[in-house]
Amino acid sequence: ATTSLSSSSVIDIRQGATLDVSASGLAIAAPNTLSGSGTIIGAVTANGAKVTPGGFNAAGTLTLNNQFTLSGASLGYDLSSDPSTAGSGVNDLLSVGGDLTLSGVNNVTLNALNGTLVSGTYRLIDYSGTLAGSAANFAIAGSANGSRRTFTFDTSTPGQVNLVIAGSDPFNLVWKGNGTTNRWNVNGDLNGNNNAEKFFNLDSVTGDDTGTNTPNSELVGDLAPIAI
Repeated sequence: ATTSLSSSSVIDIRQGATLDVSASGLAIAAPNTLSGSGTIIGAVTANGAKVTPGGFNAAGTLTLNNQFTLSGASLGYDLSSDPSTAGSGVNDLLSVGGDLTLSGVNNVTLNALNGTLVSGTYRLIDYSGTLAGSAANFAIAGSANGSRRTFTFDTSTPGQVNLVIAGSDPFNLVWKGNGTTNRWNVNGDLNGNNNAEKFFNLDSVTGDDTGTNTPNSELVGDLAPIAI
């Protein structure tokens, strides 16, 4: 049998703590969350659950000493402006002491600890066994989608799941509008900086008296400015 803590919405393994489920393993399903910087002994399956190494807005390494399965899970990572450091309290890391099995699409949301993401290769997962699945089992979710950055998952190095971030920093935009539709959208209308720039998520947007207010501005889709 497999242990299922269905009544626990958050299982938080604090730094220095150990959860031993070696007798039966641990299965976590949606909408529950597994987080922390401690250690779990035994096989773990996250089926639709949320997995957040470290804590909220704080980098940490969650260590799993056996097989780890991610099936349609949601992963939340705190990343610093230093992509060269794996874990070590600088960036979030999942450290798996066994096989890593991937299925479905596991959505990854990113939180920039220093205000913005930078270009580079971030280590997301270490594993010591074999990999079942590929980079195609991961996708970027949240406000990073539609930003000026590009995101590529890479599983080509044995024992590692990496995220390659490229592209450019967010822009500082002054809203102008076009006086015709005044649509605020992502990578659409040229409404910023005297109609020279498009808006992308995580841009900073300023509205002042230089912008047009006729017609009223129309907000289209999911918009995620880092500041207004």
